[in-house]
Amino acid sequence: MPHVLDYTKMNVHPDQLPPIRTGLRLMLWAGDGEHNDVTDVVRLRGYDVFLCLGIQKEILQRNIDRMVGSQTLCIINMREKEQMTEFCREFAGAFSHIDSDYYGNTPSLPMNYYNMLLGSGGMARNTVGINGIIMANEDMLNTVELFFPALDEKTKQRRFWDKAVIAVASRDDLSPGEVWSSSGFSHHYYDYVREAQDRFITWQKQRNSVWPSYKPTLVEQWESLGADVLASRISLPIAAEHLEHFSAYLTQKIVSILEDVHARSVGNGRGLLREGYCGSHSYTAKCYQAPHDRAAFQPNRNDWPLH
Repeated sequence: MPHVLDYTKMNVHPDQLPPIRTGLRLMLWAGDGEHNDVTDVVRLRGYDVFLCLGIQKEILQRNIDRMVGSQTLCIINMREKEQMTEFCREFAGAFSHIDSDYYGNTPSLPMNYYNMLLGSGGMARNTVGINGIIMANEDMLNTVELFFPALDEKTKQRRFWDKAVIAVASRDDLSPGEVWSSSGFSHHYYDYVREAQDRFITWQKQRNSVWPSYKPTLVEQWESLGADVLASRISLPIAAEHLEHFSAYLTQKIVSILEDVHARSVGNGRGLLREGYCGSHSYTAKCYQAPHDRAAFQPNRNDWPLH
């Protein structure tokens, strides 16, 4: 049968706790939400335990009413250490999988809690919280940093560090570099901060393999980016001249790919006509008339310096 454990009312639990099994699946920040008339517990049927704050009482009740089997819903304020201590005591080592429901703003659970809750070989995903207030600013910085890296030196320095490191530096009135190199930073209390910085570095290098360095020209910078980054949506109003340059660059890349495809299938004898739009200029590019007569559209490829 389903269980509801309210940790905001200390020790107000059912007379008998649900049998704590191992290998459970925990979904953080879910259990009091509803999206498109579907409650969290229905949308996430594959999870055994849900952890939420339970602010919206009516929606919380609808979730409780739709729980099935041995699903357990835990109402808790994760910022209250006593409540989290109780939760970790009762579910120590019980989970094989912990995930976060990325709907709206979500907090970050300190890594020491994951260490207590996960069983041997357990895995945690999506451990970094989301703050919708700063997402627009982050999108802007990501776009500038990747496509048109012209950040001022102070902002560029901040982009070397995860926000968790910056928060500690601000608290202690130090620079992020001073925090990172201090002897006290090796204490296990800061494990989650060091892990956050490691994830930040991995993420940056996945986007830009030479990070934190940048190429001297825009075209060289774009050449260093992966296809998944180049295909992402630019979320910042960029000067028209830069967008036109970038559009011309992408056109050249596409034409180059088409040429390679044609070269590998040169025996079919079929021509290929491509039409498109580049900046403010429409074009028709007869990439291949026939295997022996290739005339590809080549946009003007100047190197546009970053500075």
